[in-house]
Formats: sequence, structure tokens, C-alpha cells
Amino acid sequence: MNGSSARCDGAPCGMSASWSATDACAPGFSPARWLALLVVTAFAACAPAISVGAQSSRVSPDARGEGLSVAATPIRRFGGLSDDPANELSKDPDVVDAQRLTDGRWLITDRDHLKLYDRTGRLERAIGRKGSGPGEFRHILSACELRDGSIQVLDRQQRRVSRFTAAGRHVRTSAVSEPLEFDGCFSDGTLLVRSAPEALHRVLDRGESPLGLDVHTIFRRVEPSGRTAIRFDSLPFETFSVLRRRVSAVVRRDTFYYAESYRPEVRVYSPQGPLVRRFSITAEQRPVTEALVRAQRSETGRRIVGADEVRTPPVNMSGEPKMVPGLGLMKVGNDGTIWVSSYPLKGERMSWRLLNGDGTVIGRFVVPTLPGFTDVSVVRGERRSVVLRALDDDGAVNLLVFALRP
Repeated sequence: MNGSSARCDGAPCGMSASWSATDACAPGFSPARWLALLVVTAFAACAPAISVGAQSSRVSPDARGEGLSVAATPIRRFGGLSDDPANELSKDPDVVDAQRLTDGRWLITDRDHLKLYDRTGRLERAIGRKGSGPGEFRHILSACELRDGSIQVLDRQQRRVSRFTAAGRHVRTSAVSEPLEFDGCFSDGTLLVRSAPEALHRVLDRGESPLGLDVHTIFRRVEPSGRTAIRFDSLPFETFSVLRRRVSAVVRRDTFYYAESYRPEVRVYSPQGPLVRRFSITAEQRPVTEALVRAQRSETGRRIVGADEVRTPPVNMSGEPKMVPGLGLMKVGNDGTIWVSSYPLKGERMSWRLLNGDGTVIGRFVVPTLPGFTDVSVVRGERRSVVLRALDDDGAVNLLVFALRP
């Protein structure tokens, strides 16, 4: 099978038509100022879901919308087993992405290179390669299209930003002073970063356990040089537990989207900094039990006692939430459609809710079982389409683009 790309209108893709699915850390920040920030943060965490100039709403369990499924065959297929290994995709699930650019072309992102495809799925150009020279990458975090049509690529490992023309020609590569952690960038090339959580550092410096510690951080919009252009809110970022807080921070079309699972809500910020909208997502209430926590722990949490005996250490429930978090992950399409998932639990299929930018529900989507594929997951979604990552029978990674239908 040649896996570089194929238009899949029928049987050649091997798909059956019978299935469906649905700074505080800034230098000189004094202890007194830090204490004041903690007080303000605690007050904000307990305040009702309102904000000056922002709209607030709630999405209830009964407002999940109609179920959505995918068409019988994908619109596009990228990756798969190929005679040329350069056409195959990395098996790292955190680096492979596919997005449609404003002119209809497709940009495929892999660990250390990108590929541009035209509207029909024909490969136009490969961009970059593994290395540390200009226009080379070690670990691509994300790629985004800027307002002038150029493409900006964020290299997490090397802390660098590379700029390419719309045709894929390298323009420049610049070092970034801040760690790169979040998907997307603003249309002028500025980046979303966060301040280091000083509260966590103090706990670790004292040799104390961070279990149950609720960490907040300040999000900022910065230039690649590190100069802060805009300071957003101080927001919850991490908890140390098995059912940990999951935070999604995404920039799409000059809008900053933030979501967290312990208080399942989506916050929408303008590029100038103000919170413009927030809406809560109320999920089905489900208590957290010791058995559930134990089931979520990795195999590394088990201790080998003897040749034939494996003992699981007791579960510490002190840092765990009382109820299963109502939100897992958030993804935002280039068209502004918000996808929020259920909290990912081992052995359970993940479901997604699709929302408009104002929080109104479009529908719900359950990750499907695809004949001939395993390990299916959502990579990126929009209102009318979804990109799924899946392993085929050869164990090769595929990106499958499907139209969504009611």
C-alpha cells in the first residue's frame, strides 16, 4: 500500500460502507506580592462563573446535541505503509497532526518535518528534516498559519521558532527564551507561554510531597524574544494525583481557549487579554472509588515481590477528586469549533461534544471502531469534519479525514 496520500471515495481505502460512529514568577516578585496573588487566586477559584465584560453559560448533560457519525469512507488518507519510509508517519501519538489551510491545502505535521499537500491530496513539498540547523527540527510541537499566509513551526525540544513561506521555503529560525508547551500561535507570530509555578518549586525545595497541591500559573502572550505583550489570567494548571487535572490551552485564529477538568469549563480570551466568554460543562456525576483509581495506575505502580507475586501498593486517596472530572481534553478547529472530551479512563471509549464558539451545542461524537484499524483517536476536529489517527493492519500510522454527518 502506498501511504503518501490517497483520495478515498470508495473501496480502495479498504473501508466498509456498513459501519458508523459517532509572572507570578517575574524577577523581583516579593513574598508579599505572591501572598496577595494567592489570596486573589483563591477568591477567583471560589467565585461564581461570571466576569466583567464576559458572557457566562452552562452546558447541561441533557444538552449534548444529536449524535454525529463519520461517513463510510474517508475524504483523505495520509500515512500508512509505503515503499518510501519518508512517506510514513511517526508512531508518537503526540506529534502527528493534520490541518487544512485557508487556501484548501493540507499541512501534515510529524516529529521532525512537515508535508504540504494540495487540495486533491497530492504531495507538493516536504518541509524541514531532523537536525539542529536552520529550518531543521528535533520535536515539533505545532505549526500554525499566520495572517500573511506564512507557516510558523514551534520546536519544543530546541526552543526555536521557524518561519516558512506559504510555498514552504525557509525564511528564518529564531531561538525562544520560554519553554514551548501549547498548541498554536497568534496570527502575528506571538506565542502562548506560562509562568513557572513558584508554589510548586517551594514545596519541592522543602522536600515535601506535592500530592494534592493545586498549582496555578499565569498565561502570557509573548514575542519570540520573550518580551511579554499581553498577560492573561492566573489559572489552575496542575494537581498531583492519579486522576490529575487536565488542562488544555490552545490558540486558534487569534483567540486563546482554556479548559480544565476539575472545574469543567471553557474560557475564551481575546488576543488583547480580556476574558470574553466562559461556559461550564456539567457531566454525569460519578464517584471516584479506590478501585477506579487503582485501575488507572500504570504498571509502573506495581511492585514485584517474588518470582510469581506482584503486589499493588495501596491507593492514597487524599489527593484524588471526589467525583470523576467532567472534562478531559479540548481541541479547537481552525473554524473555531470547540471539541471537549469525556475524562479519559482506561478501558472506556472516549466521547466528544462539539460546541460553537458561544458554547451552544452542535452535537456529540463517540470515537468509532474502524474495520482494519486499531488505536483510533481524534487528532483535530471542525464542525463538518474530523481527523482520526489510527494504526492499520501493518502497524503503520494513518491520518484519516472524515466528513461528519448527523
